[in-house]
Amino acid sequence: MERLGAVSLLKLKMLFNFENDGNAPPEALSTTLDRLQPGDRCEIESMGVEGPVGVRLEELGFLPGTEVRMVRRAPLGDPVVYELRGAQLCLRAREARSIHVRRLLR
Repeated sequence: MERLGAVSLLKLKMLFNFENDGNAPPEALSTTLDRLQPGDRCEIESMGVEGPVGVRLEELGFLPGTEVRMVRRAPLGDPVVYELRGAQLCLRAREARSIHVRRLLR
C-alpha cells in the first residue's frame, strides 16, 4: 500500500476537517446535500432536481440561499431528515444528491 505524502495528508485534513481553523478552501465547503452528517449545516447553492419533483421541493422551501440542517438518517440510511425554515422534511438520497450546497462552519 502506497503511503500518502505530507502534502496529500494535509489536503485530506483540510477537505474533511471543517472545524480546523476556519481556513478550509472554498472547494472543500461545496458538496451535495446527501453527503452531510447529522448536525451539519449548509446553505443551498443550486437545485439540480427537475420536473414535478423539483417544483415541489422548491415549494417546500428548498431554494438557493436557504439554510438546511441534517437531522438524522433512517436506520437503513435512506431517507434522511433535514430541517429548513422551521420544518423537518425527509428526502431520498437520489433527490438530495442533486441539491448542491455550501457547508457552514460551526
